[in-house]
Amino acid sequence: MTLLVFGSTGRLGRSVTKFFQNKTAVIAPTRNEIDLTSKNALQQLIEAEKPDTVINCAAWTDVDGCEKNTELAKELNSVLPQHLSELVQKVDSHLVHISTDFVFDGETDIPYDEEQTPNPTSIYGQTKLQGEKVVGPDATIIRTSWLQAPDDLNMVNWILESFRKEGPVEVPNDRQANPTFITDLVPIIEHFAELRFGGVIHATNEGVTNWCEFAKFIANETGNDPTRVTPAESKNLKRTAPRPAFSALDNAVIRRENVEPIRHHHEAVLEMLNQG
Repeated sequence: MTLLVFGSTGRLGRSVTKFFQNKTAVIAPTRNEIDLTSKNALQQLIEAEKPDTVINCAAWTDVDGCEKNTELAKELNSVLPQHLSELVQKVDSHLVHISTDFVFDGETDIPYDEEQTPNPTSIYGQTKLQGEKVVGPDATIIRTSWLQAPDDLNMVNWILESFRKEGPVEVPNDRQANPTFITDLVPIIEHFAELRFGGVIHATNEGVTNWCEFAKFIANETGNDPTRVTPAESKNLKRTAPRPAFSALDNAVIRRENVEPIRHHHEAVLEMLNQG
């Protein structure tokens, strides 16, 4: 099997590329090597390589940046998926497209399952939802949230580093969702890619939280003082785009398909702390 990964230098794309390189032939062009806004460049690559599967991890995930540059947001989050969908059909390839919890408005306190109607409130969420629509019913669409990479500055390491300094550990607490550890997400991507599953899948670690609760859990597990964790004031967050206050995802399709459930994020945090 030949696998083509777009967005291979991003937080998720790096781990996807590394994971599959141990299993199959992987082509993972960087943004310096291919112009993702050029359908002609994409077509030349896909027709030359004829990959069995294309995994699209590429997106513009700067939520506030998308508000300021709507055209670029559309180009990377909506037009690119449409081009990929059209091109993979010509070579009988299967498209796996990564999406986001930001397609929901957050006006609830119950985790969203795959059947609920999206209603994005930001340009980022709107363009990502459009990307979902244009890839069509045959593509595998995986929505996830709050990605924690093993090889990058993730929230676990950031919080630990903050505790090494003096003063309060200030973190946002205005949103609730599911931290998702990429090492737990990638096997789900593999499973549904191999099935050529058509439709939307929610894939996050279990456990709804906010970053204050997350930081206090780490404090308690590492002998730090949890009372040092304080909510960041909204004015200090300097946000342009609206965020869904509650965007936890319910992995209903994973349960329905009898896939092994993704573990609670506490287990993933403890594993990372033990490795550190």
